[in-house]
Amino acid sequence: MNADVNENTGFYGRIIAMDHNAMGDAGTKDRLRISDAAFTTKNALGMKDSTVTVGRFSQKMLPLGNWIDTTGMVDGIKITTGDKLKATLGYADFTAAGKTAEGKILEQAYFLDLSYATSKATTIGAMFLKENSSNSSANDYKVWGVGFKSQFTKDFYMFGEYTKNMDSKISYPAYDNAAGYVMRLGYKGANAKVPGSWGASVDYYKYEPGANIGDFSTSSVMMENIKGWDVCFNYAPAKNMTFEAFYQFNAKRVTDPTKEYKRTRVQLNYFF
Repeated sequence: MNADVNENTGFYGRIIAMDHNAMGDAGTKDRLRISDAAFTTKNALGMKDSTVTVGRFSQKMLPLGNWIDTTGMVDGIKITTGDKLKATLGYADFTAAGKTAEGKILEQAYFLDLSYATSKATTIGAMFLKENSSNSSANDYKVWGVGFKSQFTKDFYMFGEYTKNMDSKISYPAYDNAAGYVMRLGYKGANAKVPGSWGASVDYYKYEPGANIGDFSTSSVMMENIKGWDVCFNYAPAKNMTFEAFYQFNAKRVTDPTKEYKRTRVQLNYFF
């Protein structure tokens, strides 16, 4: 729901009726929740091309969003300014957004996200996030990262991200300053407004334990203590519809390469 409060301030609200579930899971208690409820003011603080957002909002960092890209559930304040060089600075509580596969959570944290369009085809980005040290979690996050996206031909694109957690309080001492990276090569993409359009992509990734907040990622797999490959295919069979297929292969735990994971998912989306 979008509503104008005045000429400079608007409100955005969203309710999720059911959270995503994997087949075989017992489900989630979040059957009905308010994911977004925030006020955004344009040209805030007298600065052109700036906004201030207060309330519950979504937050993405780096061009791909593989480290964090939430569907709402972030409570706080953020200021975004700039055009070609864009900066977002904020403080928020990420607790409601989820937790990692190993039960770790990201609580209150300061964050900064930067993006710069070097050309019409390429954008580079950088991020920094520091969890409040007074939080109760034994596994804190102090993370920096860099990334890029590039439409290097009309049909092909590439993403890349690298992040490092500089906090030492993680569960695996051998992986202090845990790092992670992901690379994606893609071809076109399904457009719900264009029946017959399609796309495909392939990812390679490696995330050491403590490097990532797995539940916050745009990825179809839990990006924590894992390395491997996945391929994706998407197709628009009719207007306002897309079909997606995902397959993960040769994926293993970084701490135990004998444990292999495979995951397959198909999904039909209808937009209205």
